[in-house]
Amino acid sequence: MRITIAMMCLILALKVGAQTTDTLTVMTYNCLFFPSNGNSDPLGSDDARKVHFKNVINEVDPDIILLQEISDASGATILVDELNANATTGKIYAHSPLADFEEYGPNPFQIGNMLIYNTEVVGFNSQVEVPRNNSAVEPDGGITITPRASTQYDLSIVSKDCPNESNSLKAYSSHLKAGFDNANSSEIADRDRRVLGAQDLMDHINALSISDNVIAVGDFNFYSDNTVTGTYAEPAYDVLIDAGNANPLIDYFGGFTRNISDPVEVAKYTQSTRQVGFNEYGNGGSNGGLDDRFDFIWYNNAINDNSSNIQLIPGTYKTPGSPLGWNNDALDGNSPIASDLHFMSDHYPVVLDIESFYANCSLCQADVTETINYPAGSTIMSEAEFSISASNVIEAGASVTYSAGLYIELNAGFEVETNGEFETLQTGCN
Repeated sequence: MRITIAMMCLILALKVGAQTTDTLTVMTYNCLFFPSNGNSDPLGSDDARKVHFKNVINEVDPDIILLQEISDASGATILVDELNANATTGKIYAHSPLADFEEYGPNPFQIGNMLIYNTEVVGFNSQVEVPRNNSAVEPDGGITITPRASTQYDLSIVSKDCPNESNSLKAYSSHLKAGFDNANSSEIADRDRRVLGAQDLMDHINALSISDNVIAVGDFNFYSDNTVTGTYAEPAYDVLIDAGNANPLIDYFGGFTRNISDPVEVAKYTQSTRQVGFNEYGNGGSNGGLDDRFDFIWYNNAINDNSSNIQLIPGTYKTPGSPLGWNNDALDGNSPIASDLHFMSDHYPVVLDIESFYANCSLCQADVTETINYPAGSTIMSEAEFSISASNVIEAGASVTYSAGLYIELNAGFEVETNGEFETLQTGCN
């Protein structure tokens, strides 16, 4: 017996095919000068911290990991090797080349950005250092630029089910000038150096198409959202969100206030993981507990509106392991990674989930051949975009449904035993 469905149903099946989606976790993390070669502190050595990092990754399970304060190219190799050998996420990670080092401070040391990514769902295409074109005149007449360049990573978000289907994502990692010193006789204020870095970042993002999916993450060292006067002025925040930008960035929380006990604000804070003294474990790092929001994940309108097949998932922007207590240490919380966060860095990671849509990827097979008998107790739905050809037995006590967009063909050997249930549908894959 052959069941043929009207051509209109075929047209509908072809137009409506199943759309697949993948969810990915994006994470930013300032790793506090890793590796720190020669540090023999049992809690702060590279060997200790790579295990702490692995434990954090096991808990967060990210797919895109954007790091700051990587001090040597070997740092990424150390971390990725540890993940691939000992992590329990089931993912295989790789890393990008280390971004160009930039000197920082009166006794220069070098720190750069790094990308680690899940190779199953993320394709690394290229990276570029954002040009540091914006400058300012120092009070002594010198010319200054931002201390460190942001890094852009050109990524492809690849479908797990259809490897030929992907969406493009431009991911930026930044580490703006730290501190809140005012201008003096020879230097501009720290906040004004952050403005230069924010302007460089936005010049690069504004040159992209508004249809490009953009995230910008990192340690921005912002002490306030948009105050333009006073000790904690941060005009750089406004540079990023200015509606006059061709491609403005969006802050998920829409602002913040530092160093207050309000639980809503404390939930946004990302530093410090420590109450202990400065440089307690040999890698530097601030103390004082949880009172500042330095680390951000920003995104553009394309992701906010899902206009280019990637969107954020509301409610997923979080600071994993935060004790959620004003001035608290990570060790004050009940997170399973509390000690890992405390020893690894003075920053908490920040995460956000995104969803990637693949309109042309269907889990539906075009044609299905059924030859396996279904025994009692089986409950089966078999779907095909076009056809199902069956020569199997639906035994007593089994319940089986076949759904095809064009036809279902019941061939010699097909049988439904007494008390077996069999149904046909013309909906194809649904």
